[in-house]
Amino acid sequence: MTDVDRFRRDGYLLLPAAFDPMLLKPMIDMLERRVDRLAPELVARHGLASGHAGASFERRLGLLYDGHELDNREWDPVLFGPEFHDLITRPELTDPLAALLGDEITYQGNGHLRPYLSRHLDRLPWHQDAQFYGAGTEHLLWQMAQVWLPLVDADADSGCLAVVPGSHRWGLIDGAVPGHDNVAGSGAERQRRIYRATARRVAFEPITLLPMRAGDLLVFTNLLAHTGTENRAGIVRWSIDMRFEATRGAHPVTPSEARGYDVMHRRISGRGYVPLRVRGAEGPQTWAGWRRVAGGRPA
Repeated sequence: MTDVDRFRRDGYLLLPAAFDPMLLKPMIDMLERRVDRLAPELVARHGLASGHAGASFERRLGLLYDGHELDNREWDPVLFGPEFHDLITRPELTDPLAALLGDEITYQGNGHLRPYLSRHLDRLPWHQDAQFYGAGTEHLLWQMAQVWLPLVDADADSGCLAVVPGSHRWGLIDGAVPGHDNVAGSGAERQRRIYRATARRVAFEPITLLPMRAGDLLVFTNLLAHTGTENRAGIVRWSIDMRFEATRGAHPVTPSEARGYDVMHRRISGRGYVPLRVRGAEGPQTWAGWRRVAGGRPA
């Protein structure tokens, strides 16, 4: 069975050792510099005796937060930089995506950097990503790919992902509103309804844990039911999740897929995301070109 067959059957594809871990080092070095600059502020804010300068990448941010809450989305802008650009335009990422999406591929600009702190019994509820993109985006099932890349090892103790294989065939679970962004454009109660509806559908279904090592790559559909498990390992589970599409206009689509693109691109535009061509006949867009399109947005 080919990777494409497995992806279509299960709704996800786990690619071990897709990246040499050394290719992650520029990204990790950049994040370590960010943490180093942030340390004095966190020492003062949390009344710490030390900035834990000698701690490892996997542990330092957790020590600096010292049990306090961290808003993961504060770290999303960090992805707009040359280190991230160089990572997502590498063939180690774009070759597997080309097998699933075709040779013309665009990063939609909606990536998230997750420094997931160690918290016993703290986990993300079950969901499908399309529930948050808005009804209509389920038609992009085979035109989009979600990618999850751990920067450190993520196992059953440190918050690896869990999935329900084949759940992409259920269609869109209740909770999405037609054309409505269920992150920026909805309240906490609507999001809770999404989580509750998905939890009811997942109940008693066979679940697969996906422990991964730094350099492994997970690709999944926008309809796969998934969750992040609790992190009780005392480390920070650093990871990046990203969304890619078969570049719109580069190939024929059905009317429903065209509507799905409309919904998704309104969301991308409304949230200020800056797409990036990562593969195609013209080659990947350069970092300078991406930054220029973004209007000089600071890295």
